[in-house]
Amino acid sequence: MSVAFVALGILAYTFQIFYDFSGYSDMAIGLGKMFGFHFLENFNYPCISKSISEFWRRWHISLGTWFRDYVYFPLGGSKVNSKIRLLLNFFIVWTLTGICHGANWTFLIWGLMYFVLITVEKLTGFDKKLGVFGQYLYFIFRNYRLGIF
Repeated sequence: MSVAFVALGILAYTFQIFYDFSGYSDMAIGLGKMFGFHFLENFNYPCISKSISEFWRRWHISLGTWFRDYVYFPLGGSKVNSKIRLLLNFFIVWTLTGICHGANWTFLIWGLMYFVLITVEKLTGFDKKLGVFGQYLYFIFRNYRLGIF
C-alpha cells in the first residue's frame, strides 16, 4: 500500500469514529427532547484541541464528567498531598475508563496509554510550553500516533 492510501485510510477512520460517536449522541439528545428530557452536548469540537487533556474535555463530555464527579473527585482529585496519590488517582480513572470502553485487553491498554500521556502532560506542563504552533504540531502527531488522524 502506498503512503497516501494509508493516510487516506487513517483520515477516513478518524471521520468514522467521530461521526459514529457524534451521531449517536445527537440522536440521544433528539430522542430525549421527544420524551421531555434535556441532555447536554457530548462533543465540543474535539479536533481543534491543542492538548490531550483538552481533547478529552471536548471529546466525550458526559463520560469525562461522570468519571470526574464520581471517581476522580471522591478519590481526592488533584487536591491531594502527594504526587504519588495524584498519579494513583489518574491511574484509577484511566484504567476504569479503558475498561468502560470494552471488555478486552486492548481497551485496558488504551486507557493506560492515555494515563501515561495525560500524566506526562499534567506533571511537566509539556503542552503549555510549546506555543500555539508547537501545540498544533503536537496535536497532529498525537492524533496520528493514536490512530485518530
